[in-house]
Amino acid sequence: MTAPLPGDLRALVRGLIKEIIPQLDLLARPQRVAITNDDELAGFVRHVLGLADDPLMGALLRSGQLRFQLGSGDASADTAPSAPGTPNGQVIEIQRGVLTERIVSRAVTEGAQLVLGRKVVITPLAREQIRKASVEVVRRS
Repeated sequence: MTAPLPGDLRALVRGLIKEIIPQLDLLARPQRVAITNDDELAGFVRHVLGLADDPLMGALLRSGQLRFQLGSGDASADTAPSAPGTPNGQVIEIQRGVLTERIVSRAVTEGAQLVLGRKVVITPLAREQIRKASVEVVRRS
């Protein structure tokens, strides 16, 4: 077997770091989960089952190192599990009111997707921060 070239080795290490860092961030603090109805509960169960299928995440889940914290159920800005496709499986959902730059900053920090109700107003500063950070925003109709 030949030794990897320095550039190949760097690419391999970068790829591993990109894969591991989000998983380590999940261990830093409990994931907030807002469950207010049966559909959200079913979604959370699917999310946990998906985590359990991954060898590393499943081991962390079974050992208690991966933790969840029940959110307030307040629809203003809770974090909840999402369908696969978001970076760390989290969504910040806002049903009504104003989306501020503070909430966008939280979404960036947590790697969460923003799901906005039909009547949510986005401040200009929040809109600029969404554009700069490339935060995924979904409008519910």
